[in-house]
Amino acid sequence: MRRPFTCSLAVLAVALVTAAPAGAATVVHTWRANLDGDSHRELVQLMKNGTPPIGHRWLRVVDRAGGNRVFVRISPRVEFMTVSDVKVEDMNARPSRDEVLYFGNIGGTAGSPTYAGIRGWNGQRVHRFWTYAPPYPKLRHNGHTYSYDSVTIKLAQLASAHDPALEINLHQGELTGSAPLCCPQFELIRHYRYRPATRTWVLYEHRWHRN
Repeated sequence: MRRPFTCSLAVLAVALVTAAPAGAATVVHTWRANLDGDSHRELVQLMKNGTPPIGHRWLRVVDRAGGNRVFVRISPRVEFMTVSDVKVEDMNARPSRDEVLYFGNIGGTAGSPTYAGIRGWNGQRVHRFWTYAPPYPKLRHNGHTYSYDSVTIKLAQLASAHDPALEINLHQGELTGSAPLCCPQFELIRHYRYRPATRTWVLYEHRWHRN
């Protein structure tokens, strides 16, 4: 945190709700990161309880407020999220501080819900820079209706953005009702870049690609 403050009831409530039940949750991995730009680093922890299909994984931030530890969940609870599905780094350099990218899903098969997002923490609350989550609307293309099948998401510096910052590169598989779940006929490719004025990643380019 950048400065001491008195925890509001809302922050305390989040801390109580997101702390895992006693004896039920364990820490899978911990990243140390300066999320709020102060003189010390916070903890970003990948948590788990149980095992799929009844177990869950989620991310939380551990910080200090008024001498007390605060635990804040920053991602939805999903069945599958690994260490490699999480990145903690400075993704926009405006201002220079770390953000958290996560990727997880429920079910683990074609058509299963996928959740992704970029989150920040300012010492008092979570900031949502970008979110990808169901429900996924049906889309029209070339006179046909397509439904979500799967998605891959990565951060990259794309030449089309004409910007040295990282962009979100998203490939979403789309299929008609008659197609097998294994084989989406199209990919909807979308690119997002960071917009300082709104402090969000916004869509700047999209196109359909036949598989």
